[in-house]
Amino acid sequence: MVIYPYKKAMNIDLSKKLLKSINNDGHPKKLHRYSCSNIYALLQGWEKPETYLEPKTFDFLNAYRMWQGKWKHQQVQSLMPDYIQELKVVKEVGNLTIVGMADLINDEEVIEIKTSEKLHNKAKAWHLHQCKLYCILFDRPVGRIVQPVKSGDSLYLKVIGEVKKDPKWFAREMEKLKVIDDKITEHYAKGINGVSKRTQ
Repeated sequence: MVIYPYKKAMNIDLSKKLLKSINNDGHPKKLHRYSCSNIYALLQGWEKPETYLEPKTFDFLNAYRMWQGKWKHQQVQSLMPDYIQELKVVKEVGNLTIVGMADLINDEEVIEIKTSEKLHNKAKAWHLHQCKLYCILFDRPVGRIVQPVKSGDSLYLKVIGEVKKDPKWFAREMEKLKVIDDKITEHYAKGINGVSKRTQ
């Protein structure tokens, strides 16, 4: 029997695979089409009309956090079989298309799961905004923002925010978004940054 000398196993580097999977999610932005998770940033001016259609590239830390968030969502959803999971809705509002994806939903409520490592005492403004949009898109009277918490021998979903369906509020938000949409359309219609007016 031939005995070969021990050779230390090489680690398997997943860094590039992780970055590729997050930065190529297959959902490029389009004119007049907005995800509920992006609208608040646009309305606050954090995301600029001039760069809205530009593809975003996430660094390793942010990509890793997003990757962790995905499987944390799946873990929580696996424990909630009485709720519909990852339900998508597309709503036309004038010439705008609003897209939402509910983490958990039943006949009474829509639930948005937040999975950051830091425990929140209350939901952030953008969490509430997103969930309030969901109440309209999914036609539910109430929306809740929750965060999974482990305490001793217990695991529970802490409700860190709650919103109610408000059609008048939704109409105002869509009016503000329409103003920004006009700016985005005007910018990209000029063919700036190599994007032509045919990009829709």
